[in-house]
Amino acid sequence: MDILNFKEVLERTENIARSVLLGNGFSRAWNNKVFSYENLKEEVRFKDFSEQKSRLIKKLFDDLGTFDFEKVMHAMEISIHISRSRAPEGWYPVFEASIFSDIDVLKKSMADVIASVHPERPCEVTDAQYICVRKFLSNFSNIYTTNYDLLLYWARNKNSLEPSGFSTDDGFRQGAEWVGDDVDQDVFFLHGALHLYFDGVSVFKRVYDEGLGTLREQIMRGLKNNEFPLLVAEPNAKKKLQSIKSNPYLNFCFRKLKSMNGSLIIYGHSINETDAHIFEMINKSHIRDVYVSIFGDLDSDDSRRVVAESQKYFHKCNVMFFEAKSAHVWR
Repeated sequence: MDILNFKEVLERTENIARSVLLGNGFSRAWNNKVFSYENLKEEVRFKDFSEQKSRLIKKLFDDLGTFDFEKVMHAMEISIHISRSRAPEGWYPVFEASIFSDIDVLKKSMADVIASVHPERPCEVTDAQYICVRKFLSNFSNIYTTNYDLLLYWARNKNSLEPSGFSTDDGFRQGAEWVGDDVDQDVFFLHGALHLYFDGVSVFKRVYDEGLGTLREQIMRGLKNNEFPLLVAEPNAKKKLQSIKSNPYLNFCFRKLKSMNGSLIIYGHSINETDAHIFEMINKSHIRDVYVSIFGDLDSDDSRRVVAESQKYFHKCNVMFFEAKSAHVWR
């Protein structure tokens, strides 16, 4: 199978509408040590668990051979369905309640650890890196991301840096409130983000305020006060979709996937079943060609899996693959 470089992808899609879907590889390309699942698992502190429960949960990561929080939560949920038919009468409801409680703590712990390891200030990313990533992003008319971190938020706001004239619209206006359909929004946080929050009526974004501190300081303070960011971290696609549909901002972003046309470039996404809801919506759009990034050896088990899953999920599209490093996203 031929693998393209990113320059060839741009040449093939010239004069065609281009959208991009960013996965965790986008952030890992900036700093793999900070944003790898392995680092998040090692840094997490299950402060709402007992010491014994914390050890058991961490052992579950090891037993499953993964650093991925979503995979662990998915396995925990599967255990509920298995137990439903095998557990002694009267025991199952207690077990189910315990598992769901643990999953909820895991979701909160994930938000806490992402915020805690996150760079403190935008200046920790160099101007040269911002210029690279802004040039990359400027190739697309719509930007979709499943990432929670602030890197995309920071890069979009560095308007004094090249390329000149590159600007985006996240749909937020006066008072940092999301306004919905009345603007030409072209940036979509499909699973929420650390800087977004929902007050039960409207969705707002956190912005730097000298009195309130950096975004990270505001986020960490909110977490300590049990004020959690707007994040979708459910263990499977069905529950993620339920969470998305219950929020006006998330549902709007999700539905926008269907309006895409032309070509879609997917960068740094693992293409796994927990995001099947996104892939199904893409198949309902007018996207004709899908280009998926491959990191590293094309013959590795992970690359082979990405290829197979991409061809399965995007069966209505022409699916092609390109080398992730050739995009030079951050450097």
